[in-house]
Amino acid sequence: MLIAAGSSSADEIEADGVNYSGVRINGFANGYVSFRLATGDTQSARIDKISLLKISRGSLFTDFNQAERFVASGEPARAVSRYRRMFYTSDSFWSDLLAARLCRATDEAGQFGRATGYFIRVAQGKFSGPASAVYLMPKSVPKQRNAKAARALEQLSGVIGQLPEGPARSLLLVYRYQVLRSIGDHRADAEAKRLEAVTIDESIGTDEVYGMLLSAMRSALRQEASIQLLVGIDHAIRACPESRLPDFLLLKGDALLSRAQTRKDLIRASWPYLRVVTHFPDDPRAADGLIAAAGVLKRMESFDKAKSLLTECLNRPNLTEPQRRRAEDALAQLHTSEHG
Repeated sequence: MLIAAGSSSADEIEADGVNYSGVRINGFANGYVSFRLATGDTQSARIDKISLLKISRGSLFTDFNQAERFVASGEPARAVSRYRRMFYTSDSFWSDLLAARLCRATDEAGQFGRATGYFIRVAQGKFSGPASAVYLMPKSVPKQRNAKAARALEQLSGVIGQLPEGPARSLLLVYRYQVLRSIGDHRADAEAKRLEAVTIDESIGTDEVYGMLLSAMRSALRQEASIQLLVGIDHAIRACPESRLPDFLLLKGDALLSRAQTRKDLIRASWPYLRVVTHFPDDPRAADGLIAAAGVLKRMESFDKAKSLLTECLNRPNLTEPQRRRAEDALAQLHTSEHG
């Protein structure tokens, strides 16, 4: 029942295109597999970046090594049964590592229901946990509701209902929203409202997670610009990766603008838009900030300032065609309003 250290034979790992031979796999925690080099130094590789593992410790790992070769050769479905045989006889960090490899194999094989089950297992693992699961979110989500999607959603809801507040629950909540949204389920809107002020712990705060949260908050805003949503947006602005910061600033401007009733409210709504322009001048999303801020100024009847922002936008070198059309349309409408 136990996978012990065994012999001193050398293991092998391929990660990020680099092959490490003559190593010793000695741990899996918080998303990283650690291994000892022949020099005695310890190194680690993120679980989703590992393309191949080979464990040279006798017949105990025969199934595992064969499964790894099947996945590497593009035959993930053939790997699943071999991983599973070893999964049921493993302990310590190996059990969590096998769950992670099963999540990858079932996802690549299009076995979405199973992949979701192993994703949940990794998120709750003693050694793996949500910091590992965040890199293994299944991608084989169906395009419409079917038996696989229904089974996955049932698993997610059952576990979420039992978990306390924390990174694992937050990760599964965000992922459940993504599944509902991907299959076009009408419950996605209600789920989006539940995510308005969800706490994203640093351990799961990847660009992908914040991208899903952004989508949920946009959906929530279309329903209602609540105070709770503004609190959630502010939390995301403080904690999200820099790559997502312009998106959340634009979203905050949209939320403030939808609640604006006075001139002071309008001025406050313009600030997040202009922060994108000021702090991310070379980012393509700065053009969106300029167009949105010009719209606020138009509502305030500050036509010259609005015109100046739109002109600045149209002179940007990295302007996309959709942005150019929006800016030109806004400028035309501005002329109409100014002389109407």
